[in-house]
Amino acid sequence: GLGVVAVGSRAWERAAVSTSPRFTWDWASYRERVPATPPLSLMHQLDASLDFMESLGPGGIYERRAKTAAIIRDLIERNGLENYAKRPGNSITAVLAPEGLDIAAFRRRLEEEYSISIAGGQGKLGGKIFRIGHVGHLSDEEIEHFCESFEKALAAELRLA
Repeated sequence: GLGVVAVGSRAWERAAVSTSPRFTWDWASYRERVPATPPLSLMHQLDASLDFMESLGPGGIYERRAKTAAIIRDLIERNGLENYAKRPGNSITAVLAPEGLDIAAFRRRLEEEYSISIAGGQGKLGGKIFRIGHVGHLSDEEIEHFCESFEKALAAELRLA
């Protein structure tokens, strides 16, 4: 992975006198140069992501999340499913499983046949809901692929129920 860290003057001062053991975050080794091979492919991806965010403009990321969430909520409603949240947000959609749907089999089918991963419910909601995340950049084509795959997998699993 890639982490972005900013070290201010006070942090440099504290690091100079600190006696706590450290290796990875020993700032002194980073002061003049990066002490290891930088992950260039990740840095290029970060650069492209920042360019994309800038192209959307202020608030554009939030508008994109809202649009994606609306598409997913429409997908759920169109397939006769119910959103678990009374006031749904734009980062994740929790869906009440219809009677007879084996959530584990449905999730497996999405993963194995379409390379799509969705989450199950947690705690008391295990086996009762599944969750569809829509944070992060998804292209229109990826969203369309998800919707088509979701409907095919759901239909197949409901036929088995």
